[in-house]
Amino acid sequence: MKVLFHLLIIFLFVSCNNENQKDQASTDTVKMSYAESLSIQQLAEGTRVVITDPDNRNQWKFILHPTQPIHKNNDEVWIKTPIQSIIALSGTDIGMLSKLDGVSLIKGVANSKYIFSKELKKFVKFGKVSSFGGDESVSFEKIVQCKSSVLTYSCFGKEFPHTDQLQQAGTICIPVFDWKEVHPLGKAEWIKLYGCLTGKTEQAESYFVSIESDYQRLVKLSNNYSKKPSVLSGNMTGDIWFCPAGESYFAKLIRDAGANYKYQSTKGTGSLSLSLEKITSENKEAAFWINPGIAKITDLISSNPKASFFSAYKKRSIYCYSANMNKYWELAAIEPNHVLSDLIHIFHPDLKTKHPLYFYAQLN
Repeated sequence: MKVLFHLLIIFLFVSCNNENQKDQASTDTVKMSYAESLSIQQLAEGTRVVITDPDNRNQWKFILHPTQPIHKNNDEVWIKTPIQSIIALSGTDIGMLSKLDGVSLIKGVANSKYIFSKELKKFVKFGKVSSFGGDESVSFEKIVQCKSSVLTYSCFGKEFPHTDQLQQAGTICIPVFDWKEVHPLGKAEWIKLYGCLTGKTEQAESYFVSIESDYQRLVKLSNNYSKKPSVLSGNMTGDIWFCPAGESYFAKLIRDAGANYKYQSTKGTGSLSLSLEKITSENKEAAFWINPGIAKITDLISSNPKASFFSAYKKRSIYCYSANMNKYWELAAIEPNHVLSDLIHIFHPDLKTKHPLYFYAQLN
């Protein structure tokens, strides 16, 4: 009995040791340098994707593989990859897929009138892509009829309606939190998820590396300027002026573009809600006004008559992406280098390089 007992102990030890070695040998975490809500791990049997809600830390776990894995945890959902079709309910989904030559996979969008991609517009015109409306109003029956492998949506704290039923019908719902990333390159790094879904991981990685390199080059360029102009951002909505909090995505862009933002030391990754009196007293002489959410001076003064108080209004140094909103919402997340480049050339007009603005336009 003693011999059998010792043999059993040795067997269990060797088995556990081998299993641990197998796990270590079969896993390879994909490096995520900036994105905080996305984790990707290469396994012996597919790719594990973990998506985390940064607010409540809820997680969604998926295993991506051409065939259903034998070893899969109960809390993991299998997605057959490469996917053959997708319903993309966020504009950034379209932008990401366009960089991977994957627009033809899109079978449904939230609202076709907000599309920028010329290729996707053609598919809509010929009836190859359905328009579903917002997340809350999407028809369950219409989604099922679309016969899409996956559906991606911007998650605002809760699961997509009918997630379980759609999964049983063959459509896996994937929440996307790229809009919650606070680093501009963190948003762009979500292209790695779409690379895994479409079987184009190398193409996605290559694209991201090029974007990262260009972004870092531009930051070094802006660092050459000792003079940092003051910048006002946002606009009035009712009686409140909304502008980026100091830890937000856009506050980071302003800093990287070599400018001073009055609220860059404030806490929070969302928006600040300030009074017009506070904004006026602290930003009246700001050299530039960014993102009022309006494309024309006449519309700006009509919606906010007190805009004339600001020096930036008098000098017409107001810029926004509103002249081509669809382009911005579809591509800005995946092209943060172009957003940064625009801001640098706006804030530092003495740059010797001639640069037509890509997303932004001056209000006139």
